[in-house]
Amino acid sequence: MALVIVSVILVGTILVPLIPAQGTQSGNVSLVVMYKDTETGDLDFLQGLNVNLMDYSGNIISSSISNPVVNFGNVQIGNYILSVSPQKIGTYVYGGAFIPITVNTTGVNVTTITVARTAINKTVNLVVKNSGLPASGYNVYAYDYYNLLFFSGVTGSAGNITFNATKGPFILELSTSSGGGLKNYYLQLNAPFTGSIDISTFKHIFGIVKDSATGSIIYNTIYVNIFQNSSLWNTLTFNNGVFNFYLGGSNYSIVLTADGYSIQNLYFNGSYPITVFLNKVKNYYNYSYTFSTDFKYIYMNCTFLLNNKTVLRVLPYSNTDILYYQMKLNGFNSTFLNKFFLNSIRNYSGSYITLGNYIYSLKGSSVTPFTIDYSGFTVQFSAVYYNSSVNTSSLISSMGYLPVYLNVMQNNQLGAYNIYNYTVSIPSNYELSNNVIGATTSGYINTISVTNATVGQVELDFKERQKPQIILTQGTFGIYWKGMTPGNYIINSSASNFTVVVRANLNVYFNASNAVRDMVRQQYSWKEMKFQWNMDGNIKSGTGLANVSEILSPGIHTLNLTVTDVGNNTNSTIIKVYSDGAYPDASSLIKYTIGPENIVSWNLYYDNSTLFYTYNGNTTKYTLSGKSIELGPVTVLQNKQLSLNAYNLKDTLNGIIPSKENVNVIWNISGSRYLGNYVNYTFTYPTRNGYDWVNVTYSDLVGNNITVALKVFVKDTVKPVPVIVFQGKNNTTVNQIFENQPVVFNGTGSYDPQNGTISSYSWTIENSTGKVQSANTTFVILNGNLNESKLTVKFTTYGTFYIILNVTDASGNYNTLNKTLRVSPVAPDLVLVNFTWKGNLTEGSQTTFYVNVSNTGNAQASVYYLEFYVNGKLEGNVSYSNLAVNKTTMLIYNWTPPSSGNYTIKFVVYSPQEPKIYIGDNAQSKVVSVQQAAWKLPAIIIGTIAVIVVVAIVIWRLRTKGFRKFEKKTKTEQKEEKGGLLHKK
Repeated sequence: MALVIVSVILVGTILVPLIPAQGTQSGNVSLVVMYKDTETGDLDFLQGLNVNLMDYSGNIISSSISNPVVNFGNVQIGNYILSVSPQKIGTYVYGGAFIPITVNTTGVNVTTITVARTAINKTVNLVVKNSGLPASGYNVYAYDYYNLLFFSGVTGSAGNITFNATKGPFILELSTSSGGGLKNYYLQLNAPFTGSIDISTFKHIFGIVKDSATGSIIYNTIYVNIFQNSSLWNTLTFNNGVFNFYLGGSNYSIVLTADGYSIQNLYFNGSYPITVFLNKVKNYYNYSYTFSTDFKYIYMNCTFLLNNKTVLRVLPYSNTDILYYQMKLNGFNSTFLNKFFLNSIRNYSGSYITLGNYIYSLKGSSVTPFTIDYSGFTVQFSAVYYNSSVNTSSLISSMGYLPVYLNVMQNNQLGAYNIYNYTVSIPSNYELSNNVIGATTSGYINTISVTNATVGQVELDFKERQKPQIILTQGTFGIYWKGMTPGNYIINSSASNFTVVVRANLNVYFNASNAVRDMVRQQYSWKEMKFQWNMDGNIKSGTGLANVSEILSPGIHTLNLTVTDVGNNTNSTIIKVYSDGAYPDASSLIKYTIGPENIVSWNLYYDNSTLFYTYNGNTTKYTLSGKSIELGPVTVLQNKQLSLNAYNLKDTLNGIIPSKENVNVIWNISGSRYLGNYVNYTFTYPTRNGYDWVNVTYSDLVGNNITVALKVFVKDTVKPVPVIVFQGKNNTTVNQIFENQPVVFNGTGSYDPQNGTISSYSWTIENSTGKVQSANTTFVILNGNLNESKLTVKFTTYGTFYIILNVTDASGNYNTLNKTLRVSPVAPDLVLVNFTWKGNLTEGSQTTFYVNVSNTGNAQASVYYLEFYVNGKLEGNVSYSNLAVNKTTMLIYNWTPPSSGNYTIKFVVYSPQEPKIYIGDNAQSKVVSVQQAAWKLPAIIIGTIAVIVVVAIVIWRLRTKGFRKFEKKTKTEQKEEKGGLLHKK
C-alpha cells in the first residue's frame, strides 16, 4: 500500500486534489430551493433547477435537480460549497447562488437557497442595418446580466428581428461570415426596445498579443473585459494570439490579459491592428511534507502568492481572469478569503494520508492571517496528520522499501504562470531509491525536491541507506594506455589485494565506471557519484570522475579509490599498481630437429635499468632506439626442419622487482607469425637475393618488448631438373634418326625449380651395352661440345644409344637424365612375302615355285640372292640385281623331287647390303608331300595280293590248331607234326 500525499492543484489560485477528500465519517446535506421574482417580488418553491455540491477546489462532488427539495446523502465530513449556476427554465432566467457550508456527522440542514428570477417578457423590435442597408441573415444572440444566453435567432430580409428579453440592460451579439472571415458585433441595449442600429458605426477593435520579453505571439487564452460607465458588462475570450471584435455605443473601457501574463488597459488611438505586449507573471506554489523519524507524523505546509492575476476559479466571476473584479463583483473581502482558505485545508492537503495499510487522521490545521493586496499577498497554511500504529519495519521487510505517491500539479498558465514546487523531508537513515518518472527531482536524503511535473502523480520509493559497492574485476575495472593490446592486466583479483600491472612512463587511464554500484538504487550510476583517486598522495576528485590518468615510474604504487554516492554514502578500496618499465629477459637457441648441431644462440638480460645481449660470446649494451637487435648471418639448409626455442623467460618491473607477468614470444619468419616458446619451421625456398629473416619478439603483458632480427641465408638443396629434346630437320622433335643424319641434343629446357640458375651441362653417349662412346668413333660432333647446353652430332653407326645429360645449379646441386635415341641404318630391307606352286609335287617331276620378295628398306638392293633348302640342306642359290625401295618382285625357282615322301623346303632371300637387324623376315619354310611315280603301281598290286594270301593262311591255322607256345620240339613231335601235315594234304 502506498503512502498517499494528496496535494492541491491551484487552478488560477485554487488547488485541485487528484484524489477526492475521503474519510470514514459522513453526514447529509438537505435544502429547499426557492426563487424571488425581480419584478413582482413573488417568493415560491422552485423545481427543475440544477444544484451542485462542490469542494473548495471547484470539483463537483454531486449534482441534483430541485424538486424543490435537494438532498445530498453520505457526504464525507469537510468544507464544501453549494453552487447554483445561472439557468434558463422556460421563459425565466434564474440567477446563480454560492453558499459555503461545513459538513459534520450531524449533517447540514440549509433551510433554503433562494435565487433571483427574471421574466423574459420585454419585447425587442430590432432592425439591423449596415451602412443604411438591411443586414439580413445575421446571427443574433442575447445574454442577460449573468452572461446567460436566453435567445438566439437570425435577422430577416429587412434586417428585422423580434424577441423577448429580460427587463433592463442585456448584451446583444451579432455575427456574420460575409466579407471574408467571422465578424462579431457587441452592443448593450435596454429592454423593452424598439428601433434600429447600424453596425457600420461600430468601432473595430482588433490586435495581436505578444510576450514582451521574447516578442513571440502568446497562444494562451486571452481575456478582454469590457466596461461601460466603469461597470463590467462582458468578458470575451480569444485564442491563437489575436483578438478581433466590433463594439457599439460609447463610454467603454477595455482591460486585456492572458493566462500567465499581466493586465493591460487598451487605449484606442484609431490605429489598428494594435500590438499589445504583456509581461509574464509567475506565481510559485510551494508545498512541503515532513515525516517524523518513526513515520507516525506527517507535517504539511503550503505557501503560495495571490495577486491580481490569480482569480479563484471555484468562485463566481472567475471568467474575468482578474482577482480585483472577482472580489468586487462578489462583494468578498480579506475576512472572507481567510475563512475560505481555512475551510480549504482538507482539500489542499487531503482529508487522510495512507502509508501501507495505515490511515492517517488530521490532527490540526491553521492559516496564517493575511490581508488582500492585489499587487501580491502570501497565503500560508499547515496541517498535521498522525497514526500511532505505523510500523515501518514490517513495511520494509515485506516490500523492501516505503513507496510514497505524491499527487502533484503540472506547471500551467491559468491566470498567472503557476509554478508548483514540492519538498519531501524524510528521516536521515532513509534515502530515495528510484529514478522518479514524470517530474524533476533533486536530493536523495533529508529533503527531496520535486518540480516540473509532467504527470499528476509521482512515486517516491525510500530505502534504508547503504554504502556503495566497489566491485573490482577484469570486466569492471578498466585500464588503458596508448598502444595497449587486449589482455588481462589483473595480477591478483582478490578484494583484499587487488593488483594490476600497467606500462611505466606512459599516460595510463584507470576507469571505475563499471566497478561502483549504488546499493540503495541498485544501479551503476557513476555519473552521479563522487570519486576520489589518491595515487601515492596525488589526489584527484570530482563528481562522475570515474576515469583518471597518471604517468607512473617503474615500481609498485598504491591507488586509494573512495566513492560517494548520491545519498552521501561512502566506500573505499586500495588497488596495488605494478608499473612495468623493463624489457623481459630471454634466451633463444636455433638448431635442426634431427641432429645435435646447434646453429645459433643468444640471450638478453635486464640489469640495473639497462638491457644487455650476448651473442657469439660477446656481450653488448642495447641502446634504446625503437629498433631491433640484428644478429647473423647464419646459413641453414633448405627443406631441413629447424627447431626454434625461447627459454629462461622472466620479467621485472625495473630489472629487480619481479612483475609476475608472463613473457610472450612471437616468431616472425619470412612474414609468417608464430606464437609460442617452441616453434618448428622449415625453409622451403632458398635465399636468392640478400637474406631471409628470423625475427623473435619477447613481450611482457604491458607491451614492453624487444625484437631480435637474425639474418639467415637459406642454402638451396633442391636438385635441378634436366630436360633433353632431340631435334631433327626443321627443329622437329624426334626419337629416331638415320645414320649420318644430323641431330641436335637440346638441354636448354633444363631448370632449377627454386628459380635458380643452371651453371653447367655435361653430355654422355653410351651404346646399347652401356659403353661410353667417344667422339669420332660411332658419332661425330658437328656443332658445340659435350659441355654446352646444346650441340649437333651425327651417328656413323646405326644402333640404340643412351644420351645422358648431367646439369648442375648455382648451389652445386646436380641431376641427370638418360634418354634413348635409336639410329636406323641406310640399307635395303628384303622381305620374303610368300612362295607358292601349282599342282601336286611328284617324284621325278619338275615343280615351279613362285617366290614374292619386297624391299621395305631405304636403299636399293643392288645385288641379292635366293637360296633354296630341302630338309635343311642348301639345294640352290640364285643371284638377282637392282630391287628398288618399296618394290616387290616374283622370283621363279624349279625343283624336281628325287623321290616321294614329305619334305621341308625353305626359301631365303638376302643381300650383302642388308644389316643383320633386317634379316628377321627374310625366310619362309613349308612341309610338302611328294607323290610316287606312276610306273611303280603294278608291282605294288602283286605284292599286296601275296600279303593277303599269307594272312589268310595264318588265320586258318589259328582256327584249326591254335597257336602253340614256341619251343624246341622233340624229334617225335616233329615227326608227328610233319605226318599230320602230310595227312591233311
